Amino acid sequence: MTIASFETSGETNVLAVLQFDPGTGREQFENAREQFRSIVSDGHREVVIDLEGVHSVSSDLINFLLMCEMECVRGEVRLVVSNVDEEMLRSFRFSGLNQVIEFRT
Repeated sequence: MTIASFETSGETNVLAVLQFDPGTGREQFENAREQFRSIVSDGHREVVIDLEGVHSVSSDLINFLLMCEMECVRGEVRLVVSNVDEEMLRSFRFSGLNQVIEFRT
């Protein structure tokens, strides 16, 4: 999974949006982790991970989201995962991730 794009809102350090390419392989998660850590350390107060086009939940995705949540807690950054389809949301609820991460459909 690679970060397809990264954008910030007009106001500095307020919002970072990450969009993922659903067609990439698991070897890309390490790159995405490093990019996410960099974004959090840049001082953004909110990070949105956009999962539009991603339709399955893998252990790699769950591990990535947990890492993102831990980084955000450490950096006092709000994490939102957007464009989650209903089937994925059921998986996140089943795993209990919805208790620690804000998901939006």
